[in-house]
Amino acid sequence: MTDPDLGASGFDRIHEAEQSPQVCLMWSARKWLILGACLVMLAGLGWLDYLTGYEMGLFIFYSLPVGIATWYLGRWPGLAVSVASALTWWLADRTAGQVYSSPFLLYWNNLIHIGCFFINALTINKTRQLFDRQLVLETRLREQEADLARLREAASSAVDPLFGP
Repeated sequence: MTDPDLGASGFDRIHEAEQSPQVCLMWSARKWLILGACLVMLAGLGWLDYLTGYEMGLFIFYSLPVGIATWYLGRWPGLAVSVASALTWWLADRTAGQVYSSPFLLYWNNLIHIGCFFINALTINKTRQLFDRQLVLETRLREQEADLARLREAASSAVDPLFGP
């Protein structure tokens, strides 16, 4: 994420580093708690989906843990929760007795679900990156406005050497 006007800020480098799978091993307790909450939410959704049966679709609710994981944990955890969401949905329908007339339909539905979850995760990740970048730019703008105000104050209080005090 480099901008020709701004260059690669320290924030950009940190944010990109947080997206790598290796960083997942060094997470804080808060991040593990968020991931655990997303998985518990998925388990609850799977159970509710099983209880309501395969005829009642709860597909959209599976996007909630995907969104939470992506917003707070990053792209890779969001994609991992996307896979977990698709598997949970499949398992709930399978145990509820869903039978497909063709194996192709089973694969197709699973592919569509995981594709939608991936799109959600990637879109939310990009939105978060843009939001974070906007915060950095707003901070820089406030700092530069304060510098400009100080320069104006200094310029207005300076003595003009040609016309005197």
